[in-house]
Amino acid sequence: MKIKTKLYTGFGSLLALLIVMLLLVLSMLNDLNQSMNEIVKDRYTKAKLATTVRFEVGNMARGLYTLAIDDKTPIDEVVASINQSRTNEQVAIAQFERIVSLQQASALLAQLRAQSLTYELEQNRMIDLVRSGQRAQANELLLGEITTTSLAVFDTVGKLNTVQEARMETALQDATTTYNMAVKATWTLIVLSLFLGGVIAFRVVRSLTASLRHVTSVITLVTKGSKQKLPRIEVRTQDEIGEISQAFNAMAVALEEHGHHEQEFQRTIQEQTWIKTKLAETTTMYQGVQDLETLARMIMSKLTPLVGASYGVFYLKEGHKDQQRLVKFSSYADMDREVGRDAFRMGEGLVGQCAAENRTILLTDLPEVSRSHQGWEPQPPPRSSCCPLSMKATCVR
Repeated sequence: MKIKTKLYTGFGSLLALLIVMLLLVLSMLNDLNQSMNEIVKDRYTKAKLATTVRFEVGNMARGLYTLAIDDKTPIDEVVASINQSRTNEQVAIAQFERIVSLQQASALLAQLRAQSLTYELEQNRMIDLVRSGQRAQANELLLGEITTTSLAVFDTVGKLNTVQEARMETALQDATTTYNMAVKATWTLIVLSLFLGGVIAFRVVRSLTASLRHVTSVITLVTKGSKQKLPRIEVRTQDEIGEISQAFNAMAVALEEHGHHEQEFQRTIQEQTWIKTKLAETTTMYQGVQDLETLARMIMSKLTPLVGASYGVFYLKEGHKDQQRLVKFSSYADMDREVGRDAFRMGEGLVGQCAAENRTILLTDLPEVSRSHQGWEPQPPPRSSCCPLSMKATCVR
């Protein structure tokens, strides 16, 4: 997974947690708002309607008492007031019936509707008695049946108020419970979001730092270890750090190859310097030597140990054209025995071939061949080197 993908995933998860937390909080706040609306609108409206019914019934009762005891007030004016109160009462009851949802409240409203109808009939009887001048019978009806019915209406309205108040108390408790739950849930979500966010951030950071620490630890070893064998970074992840590891490994291979080539170059330079130094020493040593035998002996004493040989033979070319031969002139470390043959024809054996071709011949793992043919007495060596001494592109020794 790429670092960019890890960061997007980590911070995207944090953002998703915050969005989920916000949605849950908004949902709980919406429930709380609905509960409050139910308390303020629904319950308050029902309580207001019940109060309106009580008030209008009271107005009608006062109008009836006015008809019974005040004969100076026009009857039609009082009747109009009673009818208006009755209309208001019926409207309030009808509105109440449309919005009520409790079974107990519905039963009380049905009872109130029946009582209101009875109250209306009794009011009409009393008004008719008053209009006909039978005030005594009207007063008797008022103090008897009408008063009983009005008290029953007041009692039913009181019960409705009690039911609505109980419902309001329940709704208020529900709203309080919802609010407390919202507060607890909000804090829980905050703590959970912080915890999960911390876990996600920790995992992302730990993954990045672990990969970086692994890379830096290997890179640090470069300054401490051998430059010929550089350490490699294990590619653990397929991200930018993994690409850095692969690039470092490729660079290490290139540096090792460069170091190897540089080492080979330095070795070649050292060998050339060594050869030039030894050549200069040898040339200086031979200056002033006039005797050929002394020169040959000095050459063998210098060159034989210089090339790491155990013993050696110096041959001098004699004769002309087809009669040319290579005659043994000097030797090195021959001890009590003769080393090499006394003479070779041109092209005979390694010595003759070296002189004929005028080039150095180096043989390793020399096979068992005739001693006389190769020029070694009594035991052929495992390695042999034949070097010509040339003058004007012609071998002379």
